[in-house]
Amino acid sequence: MYENKWHITADKSGLIDKKYRYLFYEVALDKSFPLSEEGWSVQYNALSRWFDKHLNKLGLNKKEATDFKTYWLKNLPPSNYYTIKMVQPEIVNGQLGLKIDPEPDSLLRVLLYFVPSDSTVSLKEPKNNSFTRKGFVVVEWGGILK
Repeated sequence: MYENKWHITADKSGLIDKKYRYLFYEVALDKSFPLSEEGWSVQYNALSRWFDKHLNKLGLNKKEATDFKTYWLKNLPPSNYYTIKMVQPEIVNGQLGLKIDPEPDSLLRVLLYFVPSDSTVSLKEPKNNSFTRKGFVVVEWGGILK
């Protein structure tokens, strides 16, 4: 149920309120936020391969990565290139609060920022942070289209 916050129950299999596999939401952020200088410049027709190569490095398992890729390939409008940057965890936590009871043993929040562009942009690629799944795991993935 949503009344200024989500209140849901998930069982051990991850099923939400005994019927949903995912909680989907859209949000309008009320503030701008700093972005890393690191990222990727990806040709539009190479996005599928980019997702295949990088989403698991960001911590998503095969099912999560497939769902992420399927959603964003349908929702990113055509452009010559996309600049893709990771929104840092402290920004995600500050802008999109999250309270889970009981607290998860492992929490992964992957939020990517997509900027369409006419040409490639020179960027340093971010280092991969490893994510270890242990015990009660919560994964949130999403994106922001500029």
